[in-house]
Amino acid sequence: MYRLSILFSLLIIFLPLGCGKPDNLDLADDEFLLVATGEQVKCANYLYTFRSGDHSRIKAFLSPEPANGAAIGLINLDTAYQADDQIIVKLRKLTADEVQSCTADVPWYTKSWVLEHRKLK
Repeated sequence: MYRLSILFSLLIIFLPLGCGKPDNLDLADDEFLLVATGEQVKCANYLYTFRSGDHSRIKAFLSPEPANGAAIGLINLDTAYQADDQIIVKLRKLTADEVQSCTADVPWYTKSWVLEHRKLK
């Protein structure tokens, strides 16, 4: 009985560690798991982070190319997701006439255009 209670206690402690970002999602080539930072900035709307393992894949959809793990802005996504919300987005690269220049004195963020988005449950 003592061993069973120790095992149960360990499960309760370590089980939530496996409930973070899902790494085994079946996503299309233009779909990505992003995490909302909850921060809104001028010239980039709301900011999101992506999984470091997606860096080589996501850079084809961003203008300009981001630094590894840097926050990105999504031009046409006005939904105010809460900090740490995980969303799946389908992206496309900005066209030349959509690339915005920002004259505000703020940090510059990489941007992309969202075709579809949904919150991960």
